[in-house]
Amino acid sequence: MSYKISRFQDPARIPELIDLFRTGLGETTEEHWMWRLFSDNSMPEKAFAVIAEDENGRIIGVSSVLPAEYHTGSGIYRCFQYGDWVVHPEHRGKGLIREFYNFIYEYFKDKQYDFIIEYPNDNSYPIFMKYGFTELPKIPSWRTSKKIFCTKRKKDAYTVDGVEYLFTKTCPFTETPPAEEGRMVRSPELLRWKYDENPTEIFTWLTMQKNGQLIGYFVFATTKGRFRTAINVYDWAYWDDSDMIFRTAVRLLLKNGNFVSIWGRYSDRIKTRLKRAGMKEADGGTRLVLKAVSEKGWPEPLYLTRIDTDY
Repeated sequence: MSYKISRFQDPARIPELIDLFRTGLGETTEEHWMWRLFSDNSMPEKAFAVIAEDENGRIIGVSSVLPAEYHTGSGIYRCFQYGDWVVHPEHRGKGLIREFYNFIYEYFKDKQYDFIIEYPNDNSYPIFMKYGFTELPKIPSWRTSKKIFCTKRKKDAYTVDGVEYLFTKTCPFTETPPAEEGRMVRSPELLRWKYDENPTEIFTWLTMQKNGQLIGYFVFATTKGRFRTAINVYDWAYWDDSDMIFRTAVRLLLKNGNFVSIWGRYSDRIKTRLKRAGMKEADGGTRLVLKAVSEKGWPEPLYLTRIDTDY
């Protein structure tokens, strides 16, 4: 059977994507796809999807493509990630993932992108290794100890030793945070698109200001279980020397749940700061594989936060 591989460009066909995802990855919504594929994320190259159609024009496979531009201490890097891979059960094992990979790689090869970043599962891992990806150490998870009860009567604003801590529902800053070596920093425009406009989950910002200047932020979502509420930090940055301010911010995050979880690969300096805030490192179990597209490759070392797994 022959398949037609092409970019997905017709929003009217989103219901077909939704039906396809029900056969593999679960329930999605039209609102989600309009945001993910057809809204402005202020990146040089917008996210898009590649589809496979059978001889009757039915969509039987899809992979989204997530391009991004990141600032680091050594300059600006451009990368892209394959995502949302799903193939209809009747068409699996016929090389469609290879077709998607070739189509997308050829598209980006001459567009001055530096590397591909991926987080494969057990099924897709052999595919990426076959195509020359390099595996880096697994990405750990950092957690505080679990409290028995959540702290009640939490507030939206705190002032501690002259530092202001503010909880908001929208991104409060307009300039790209300072970059450090190896750490990929996102623009405010991308962060607003990812968190403030995201229709699939509600995010909250905690920002720290000293003498009227922003010195750090956390973006987090709460996951409520039967007995515990987790505070999952998706992105954060902190560029002050005081460990006490950082520890205070973590304690304020804890007022929203029973424990704080921060996912990511960090430098030894940042690991020390997390430990001083009462966090312990655990195996996150997430594979990280990379492939260079240009001679520039990826920044070494490469430090990541949770946002890097899902644009």
